[in-house]
Amino acid sequence: FSLVYDGAGKNYTASASGVSGFSYTYSGVSPTTYGPSSTAPTNVGTYKITASSTDPNYSGSKEVNFSITPAPVTVIAAAKTKAFGSADPALTYTASGLIGFDVLSGALTRAEGENVGSYSILQGTLSVGSNYSISYTGSSLQITSAMLSQDSITITAPFSVVYDGA
Repeated sequence: FSLVYDGAGKNYTASASGVSGFSYTYSGVSPTTYGPSSTAPTNVGTYKITASSTDPNYSGSKEVNFSITPAPVTVIAAAKTKAFGSADPALTYTASGLIGFDVLSGALTRAEGENVGSYSILQGTLSVGSNYSISYTGSSLQITSAMLSQDSITITAPFSVVYDGA
């Protein structure tokens, strides 16, 4: 069995004709470390559940392996613009698919360069841990020409205004 991470315990149940009840034990299957515990696991990994009869008239158990796979998270970088010579804007993104209070950590980065042009915005250190798989869509930072004001431009007259053939 394969289940997708949703932040909740994966409680299995068992039944058998005429049996009044079962107890459940969850354990990790290598390399997953977990239990043994009566509490169902929530995190990504490979597990084994053992259902054992608690009915005094019946004995027996059954084991079943199952896995919890990462939930998909979509991250889309926002396009940014700055003028040549100015500081980079904050690199931001939108994310969907996170469960409960889970959050992304880390930061986006961008390709190096400061001249006018287009620079890719990269995933950088942005992550969310092993319970998710990130589908990242990058964008770009556009560096545009800086505007010069009339006051910042100085026009210098020629040294001599007498015709000298030059």
